[in-house]
Amino acid sequence: MIKKLLLTVCTTLCCSFLYGKQDWKLVWNDEFDYSGTPDNSKWSFDTEGNNWDWGNNEAQNYTPADKKNAWVEDGNLIIEARKERYTWYGDGQTKEYTSARLLTKGKGDWLYGKVEVKALLPSGRGMWPAIWMLSTDDTYGGWPNSGELDIMENVGFDPNKIHCNIHTEAYNHKNGTNKGNTVTTSSPSQNWHIYSMEWDAEKVIFFLDGEQVFRFNNEHKSYKEWPYDKRFHLLLNIAVGGSWGGEQGIDDGIFPQRMLVDYVRVYQYGEVEEEPVDGVLKLNSSIAATNVCEEDSTVLTIDTTGTGNILYPSKLNLTVLEFNDKEITDVTSKLQKSDKGFILKRQQNVPGFVKYITRFSYREGEGEFEQIVHDTAYVIVSAPSMIDLDKIEICEGDRVTIDLSESEIKDYEWKSEESGDILSNNAILDFEPKETTNISFKANDGICTTSASIEIKVNPRPVIASVDSIGQKDVKVVLENYDYAPYLYALDRGPYGEKDEYHNLEARDYVVSVKDANGCIAQYQFSIKEPTAVELIAGTNISVYPIGNNIIVSGAEEGASFRVVNANGISVTEGKLSVDGIVNTSSLAKGIYYMIIDGNAYPIIKR
Repeated sequence: MIKKLLLTVCTTLCCSFLYGKQDWKLVWNDEFDYSGTPDNSKWSFDTEGNNWDWGNNEAQNYTPADKKNAWVEDGNLIIEARKERYTWYGDGQTKEYTSARLLTKGKGDWLYGKVEVKALLPSGRGMWPAIWMLSTDDTYGGWPNSGELDIMENVGFDPNKIHCNIHTEAYNHKNGTNKGNTVTTSSPSQNWHIYSMEWDAEKVIFFLDGEQVFRFNNEHKSYKEWPYDKRFHLLLNIAVGGSWGGEQGIDDGIFPQRMLVDYVRVYQYGEVEEEPVDGVLKLNSSIAATNVCEEDSTVLTIDTTGTGNILYPSKLNLTVLEFNDKEITDVTSKLQKSDKGFILKRQQNVPGFVKYITRFSYREGEGEFEQIVHDTAYVIVSAPSMIDLDKIEICEGDRVTIDLSESEIKDYEWKSEESGDILSNNAILDFEPKETTNISFKANDGICTTSASIEIKVNPRPVIASVDSIGQKDVKVVLENYDYAPYLYALDRGPYGEKDEYHNLEARDYVVSVKDANGCIAQYQFSIKEPTAVELIAGTNISVYPIGNNIIVSGAEEGASFRVVNANGISVTEGKLSVDGIVNTSSLAKGIYYMIIDGNAYPIIKR
């Protein structure tokens, strides 16, 4: 049965508004007038690039919210870089520094406008703070093709210089063609400054304390020169070291270092309300949403009936609001007139944010009304999860956590579609799937029931069969299978690369990591030992001597177990002695080896 929500409107307006000139209208802001973790409806902690050093050889690992490298206190956002060891679970790399990188992607994305940030910068050699923007949808491809806007960059070894730059496929620092400008200012680590940018279809202008620093004009050629016709989001971070920030090294005596942000404000052009005109406007009509529990999520039909005069302005905008009633400007659409009334077509969902209840604000004539429509096609995933609810991919041993605790849903049911077992009746699902599985989700907010099906694919981790000796100080990593190529290899905390061999290693313990095409990682510990690590035991009746590609063993019992190790103590072959005592060594390279029989070691030189 189709439910109908009938809203009878009888509104008396004491004044109406005329709309004329355009001016900046505040559409998004954070004044940091609270304490604790940065507002997760506005900010996410960006850690994804830890797996590849962010493309800049940066020396820090960016941490998630629970590490508290970023917090709000005394009216300021604080981002703190520290000298501390931290291992990033994604690739197992341990680095000596931590910091935070905040971004608004999926929570604040804009096409054109003005961005204004008041900040106090960190100082010291090795610091690299930035206030900047990246493409949200990467329409033209990965960096730099989809563009970058650097509102402020500063490097600690040149502390009073502020850099403003743009990066595109045609203009970027990789090929030496990037465009920008540098200005000198007074002690940005001790004095507050306002860093801002204005951006429209024709130009981007960067400002420092209201003074123009750099202007980049649209050349009207192609996206390679101007990719700035798509949505961008804001980033705030402190990098440590890196290809630019670490150009003159890192001074470990400066830590901890902080960037303080007093506010972040984003404006877009909007109509300015001028002097009100006296008058009374009466609307007497019925406005009904034909489907309160809207299943389509893209089309909502609003029937207008009754005797009231329904005015249809030429531009009738719809605004979609989040739960906290903060406007999402990039999901603004228009009402289209139809035989049955007005049809609302939502152009797109908010990227990265899955919705459950949507509040529609629309204008009818000179009156403004709100209609809540329960959208059963989507559920809210609380930030910073940003999970794609169609499919989740993990590695063996990983846990899956889906947090709906902020969704205002009353009843929950998580169920395994394979077994039919109920996994949880709580807002949070947290479990470790052993194999690929499908999870069904059902929720009810007291009005509507929504459901979703989620595939959780469990990818196997690589299996390291052995680390084999291929020389006295050389080893090769051997996998049990190679089903998920290409594979990348890393020794200890070094970078990943394609080579599976390591040469001229020192005598010590090592950990080798292997990462497959799915991003799953396995580790294996091995040791390189000095030749003296094999203790020779004399006085036995067994004799061992090499002849060509064979070792002749006499004095040992038939079937006795033996093992041949190289000079570093790594096993290269093993087995049981035959009746003739001959052991074939044709597969061994030239060098010094030891045959171990009954706990005794006998030196062998293969020539």
